[in-house]
Order: sequence, then C-alpha cells, then structure tokens
Amino acid sequence: MLEADQNGLTWREIAEVLWGKERVAEDWWEDGWMRARIRRRLEKARAMLKGYRDIAAGRK
Repeated sequence: MLEADQNGLTWREIAEVLWGKERVAEDWWEDGWMRARIRRRLEKARAMLKGYRDIAAGRK
C-alpha cells in the first residue's frame, strides 16, 4: 500500500486494488469507512517506515 502511495496512486485507486473497482464504486464516500481505512493504514505504514529509517541511521 505504501509503495502504491509513493508511486502516485490515489487513495481511491489503492482501495480499488484492495477491494475491487465494483465494491469501491458502491461504497466510496468522502467521509466513508474505506477512505478512513486507507488513510489510517497509510499513516501507520509511514510511521513504520520512518522508524525503520531512524533505526537504520542509528537514531534510535
């Protein structure tokens, strides 16, 4: 998911990869659960990546 974000996919496109275009077409809303789940997962993935980079650089 993080790689898809870094490669420029939109959150909706990421959702389509995870749940399929048909399901996203039915359940995607601006304030819906799919969008919120993508946002939370990306936040966690970015935090994990930052932590890994900090450890690799000897900052933790």
